[in-house]
Order: sequence, then C-alpha cells, then structure tokens
Amino acid sequence: MKPKNFLLALSLLISVASFAQSFTYSPLKPKVGDKISFIYNKSATPLAKKNNIDFVVFYLNYITDKSSVVDIISSNKGNIYSGSFIVPANATLIAFSAKDNEVKDDNKKAGYIIPIYDADGKELMGANYTYGGISSNGFGEYFLGTENNIEKGLILVEKDWNAFPNNRNKMMGQNFSLLNRV
Repeated sequence: MKPKNFLLALSLLISVASFAQSFTYSPLKPKVGDKISFIYNKSATPLAKKNNIDFVVFYLNYITDKSSVVDIISSNKGNIYSGSFIVPANATLIAFSAKDNEVKDDNKKAGYIIPIYDADGKELMGANYTYGGISSNGFGEYFLGTENNIEKGLILVEKDWNAFPNNRNKMMGQNFSLLNRV
C-alpha cells in the first residue's frame, strides 16, 4: 500500500473508531478551569430509544469533601448530543451521567469518569482516591449505575496513597476503611 493511501485508510479507521464511542470529550487531560466539551451518541446505549435525556456532572473531591453537582444543558441533532462545562477548582474527578428518568447509561457498569490533571499532565492528588471512593461506597452504584467493588476501590485509593506519601493523613480514613472491608 502506498504511504498516502495508508495514511488515508488509517485516518478513516481512527475517525470511525472515535465515532463508535458513545461518549467523547476534550481536552483529554482536563485541568481546573478548562472547558470540557463533550459529544454523546445515544445510538448504542440503553438510552437509544429515549427522548428526554438529562446530563448531570458530578464535580468530586473526597480529599476536601467539597463536591458538587450540576445539570448540563445540551443540544442535539438526532442521536448526537453535545454540551460543555467548566472544571471548578474543587474537582479532582468528574463523573458524567446520562439518563432518562430511571434509565441510566452506565457505560457497561464502568460509568463515565474523567480524572483532572495538573499543568504537567499528571492526575491531581485525590483523583484516584475519589475514584476509589465512588467505586466502593455506593455512590457510583446509585448515581452512575456502576458496580460497587471494594477491591477496585482499594487499588485506586492506594494508587494515590503511594503517589502522594506526604498527604497520607488526608487519605487515612477511606484507606483503612477499605482495608478492613477487603
């Protein structure tokens, strides 16, 4: 295959693969203050036949216990919805939710989770700690439709525990609680 044709085929393949996803967002490594734009394609989700989809963004931070929630106004063209939101200073992790009344798109029980990054492109302290919390304390199960998984929660919490040893005093409660539940 000629290099020009190969590049064209590769770019088409990447475009098709990206479009096949239900939820995409940019920037891929958002920082505090960034505007995150998203595209949601309901076609291959549990919401495919629903018409009143609500989008909610949870700005989460289990280190400071300063979390918040906001409804997102979106626009749509057929099955494709788009919108945006700004990452607030209190967020270390964002959980995105799409639902129509009681029907949730749980992304095959994985949820739609977006860690927040620093200026160097590294996850903020508390991103994994918070993700571990919502994976194991019932929050993810109730609000996002994810499975409650204590082992996964502990692995995520310990990731921040090991990466930020000077801040372990802020992570003791959840870390020890999960260790006692495993």
